[in-house]
Amino acid sequence: AIVPLRRALTGYAVIVFFCLTIATMTVPPSVIVTCLGGMMLAFPPVEYGLHRYVLHNMRSFLRSRVSAWFWVRVHYAHHREPARADMVLANPLTLTPLFLAFAIPFVALFGPGAAFLALAGILIPFAFIYEVVHYAAHVPARFRTRYFQRRRRIHMLHHHHSDRTNFGISTSLIDR
Repeated sequence: AIVPLRRALTGYAVIVFFCLTIATMTVPPSVIVTCLGGMMLAFPPVEYGLHRYVLHNMRSFLRSRVSAWFWVRVHYAHHREPARADMVLANPLTLTPLFLAFAIPFVALFGPGAAFLALAGILIPFAFIYEVVHYAAHVPARFRTRYFQRRRRIHMLHHHHSDRTNFGISTSLIDR
């Protein structure tokens, strides 16, 4: 059951390595460290906001055919069948709007090479934190750590009790 996650993480790791390699050739190291640190700090509220206000804002998605398809494929299908492994891992293309939101100011401030920094800064937390925790919440496995046990319990409450609460996948800090 862990093979799709391993495959996805390997692909993400290759992309992140490529992006950071390009970024180190075009962006000063202090900017790289500052931006990556800032992205890690921004990750919990961004994760929460996307899940609560974008993926659970059904009415706005149903206004156009493209966004309705996106919402049904990306989130509604996942809620309808949360045990389906192919609906647990995110399609990398769904991060495109988030990439653009960060890449545009990064490029304006630090030049074209900063687009690679923005992509790495998005993929590091979303691939290696969000995807791992979200996948772990759905796979039929026993976890020894309280963190993964708690994340699974809280996420399953979101799926099976009320999808109007528990929007944080990797942390409940903002839900509280």
